[in-house]
Amino acid sequence: MSRRKKTLRSKEYYEDREPDYFDDPEDDFDDFDDDLDDDFDDDFDGNPGDDFGNNPGDDVDNRFDTADLKDIFDDAPAPGSRSGAAAGPKDDFDDFADDDDDLDFFEDEEDDEDDDNEPVSPRGRRGAAPGRRTRSRKAERAGRERTAHRRSAGAVAGESDGNSKKKKLGGILFYVIPVVLLAVIVVSGYFFLSDLLSYKKASDEYRALEKFIVVKKEPRVEIPVDEDTEEEDTFPNMDIDYDALAAINSDFVGVLYIPSLELFYPVVISHDNDEYLDRTFEGTTNPSGSIFMDCYASRELTDSNTLIYGHNMKNETMFGSLKKLSTERGFDDYEEDPFFYIYTKERVFKYEIFSFHTTPVDGYVYDGFSGEAGYDSYVQKAQADFDVTLKSLDRERLHEYDFSERPDMVTLSTCWGTGHTHNFVVHGVLAHKFIF
Repeated sequence: MSRRKKTLRSKEYYEDREPDYFDDPEDDFDDFDDDLDDDFDDDFDGNPGDDFGNNPGDDVDNRFDTADLKDIFDDAPAPGSRSGAAAGPKDDFDDFADDDDDLDFFEDEEDDEDDDNEPVSPRGRRGAAPGRRTRSRKAERAGRERTAHRRSAGAVAGESDGNSKKKKLGGILFYVIPVVLLAVIVVSGYFFLSDLLSYKKASDEYRALEKFIVVKKEPRVEIPVDEDTEEEDTFPNMDIDYDALAAINSDFVGVLYIPSLELFYPVVISHDNDEYLDRTFEGTTNPSGSIFMDCYASRELTDSNTLIYGHNMKNETMFGSLKKLSTERGFDDYEEDPFFYIYTKERVFKYEIFSFHTTPVDGYVYDGFSGEAGYDSYVQKAQADFDVTLKSLDRERLHEYDFSERPDMVTLSTCWGTGHTHNFVVHGVLAHKFIF
């Protein structure tokens, strides 16, 4: 006999009552139990006709007959049993309602899964039993709540871990940053002090040479030797001990003097342009180096253009004061005295400054030239660059220079700015030459 036909109530009956079983499981089970009692009382009170009416066949599909009901109870396991076939309807639901273990599915997810697999009701496999539906849906809801709780707890824990890591990193940086800054200050201070000591050492050394180079107050008056004129000219009168300076350094050539900048140094020449970059006149290693002529230049200053190099020191020693010419005050001093001089043992060379400007380290200034066309091109470029400097200072040239005879020139060169991509240069053209 098919169990789908052995239902105590019609399908429509349970569909209509289904919402009532989702409120409180114990109340629903009690109501269901009372319905079963009433049903049994009506069917077995000795008057079956009261229930089936005049036409028993009308309910043949929805009611148990007495023999079928007896078979079900005979085959059913003892009340409270969870194995084998389903228990009797009344005892099964009483046992389910009173069993604390079955109601623990609200607290234990594993019990929910085990109980969901048990046959709660003998009413078929369609899952129409109200107790089973109520337990399953509430278990799913409880499971979802627990899952959400775990996720929320995980998120909070992750955020807490993240905050903990940030605090830990912040604590590390709290100590690391001051240490790094202190290290930077110490290192910077070391180099700064090292530079100061180097500058002082070089300054003291060159100051000691001043006893061999003495500038007298009264200028010296002489007649130039390279002109067909008897007109006298003047130049600063300097008392220089050439022999003493040559004894200190055999590369000694002469003394450079720029009155407007109060600059004077001994000039040397070497076999290359590297030796005196960090070697002083007395031969000690120092970043101040020396004032030196280009290694390819003539010691007698007879070239069309002689290059002389020196460092642009921060304390304005060596060629560090050349940049003053590009300032308002420096330009005023230049206008008052636009000459510089080179003293050798036999002669004095007087040069008039006709240009000063910045130039790339690989610019035309350092390219050699030959012939009149090369000379003229060089002078034109130098004057054009000087016009840029004059424009920046809002000044004009002192006068127009005569280069028709193409007199010899001297160019003083020093580094400019950071990165050493440009140099600052001062061009002078030979004005007069004197013989002692």
